[in-house]
Amino acid sequence: MENSANITPPAIEELTRRLIIAATNIDECYYANSRKLGCKQSELNLMFALACRETCSQKQIIDEWQMPKTTLNTVTKQWEAAGYITLQPIPGKRREMQICLTPAGRTYIDHCLTPFYQAEQLAMQQTLQHFAPDFINAIESYSANLTAAFDRVGTGNTNNAREAADNQ
Repeated sequence: MENSANITPPAIEELTRRLIIAATNIDECYYANSRKLGCKQSELNLMFALACRETCSQKQIIDEWQMPKTTLNTVTKQWEAAGYITLQPIPGKRREMQICLTPAGRTYIDHCLTPFYQAEQLAMQQTLQHFAPDFINAIESYSANLTAAFDRVGTGNTNNAREAADNQ
């Protein structure tokens, strides 16, 4: 493994771009295939959030899946009307609700996610033929480090960038 101290800033930029492009391509795979399934990406995210557990709070989904609260509320209303979930108050939490999967919801999710699970299994098996499972740890670490770096550095705003470009 190459020592990170020996990697030049241009090489770091190239690695970062490759990672961003790969992440974008992964996201696009899910987006395109959710469309083929006939659902929105937000619905697919809710399916994955509920697939491994029968219940979770709205806050958990918002935090884990980076889903806007209004988007989650829209999907949960649709799913509640379809009979896929029920919403239960959480004791001690005034406005937060627990999302509970119904048997019909479990059947719906299992049916919809089967091709995604099959594709994920195949892709992961092929990837693990060439890379150790630790590559996931590296991506998770990068994600946490990037979040912390943006917290330290900030982003400014596009008005300042446009102003600087206009003054050239």
